[in-house]
Amino acid sequence: MGTLDLSGDGKAIVEYMKAFSHTFVSGREIARRAGGKKRYAEDRFWAMPILSRLVEEGVLESDNAGRFRLVQERPQNSKNKLNRHVAPQMLRILKSSGREFQTFDLGDYEEPPAIPPYPQHLLPDKHKTPPPSSRDG
Repeated sequence: MGTLDLSGDGKAIVEYMKAFSHTFVSGREIARRAGGKKRYAEDRFWAMPILSRLVEEGVLESDNAGRFRLVQERPQNSKNKLNRHVAPQMLRILKSSGREFQTFDLGDYEEPPAIPPYPQHLLPDKHKTPPPSSRDG
């Protein structure tokens, strides 16, 4: 961020966003708080072009709901590995394929115990006749 030439509005937005470094904030809230109430009353969408430019320059990131936050720094020792949860069934399929997946750390996976079958005496009887109705008719 030090090499970017930000305008006064861009600097005001970045300074405001430093208070919410890990939280996404709506564009409307940024326009209201970073520029002041008077500026917000004159033009509610004044910050949108600036926010778009800051996203393009890599200063801010946005989510699918149109909220913004400062770009999070990644740890240097991560080596671009993704730590994601993988469902046990998918993990079993990936390991049994014999292929090597360098992006994902499959870890020490142990096969879960088999689920015992449902007790037969608790299953509904398909051939049982329904009880007589209580209507007198």
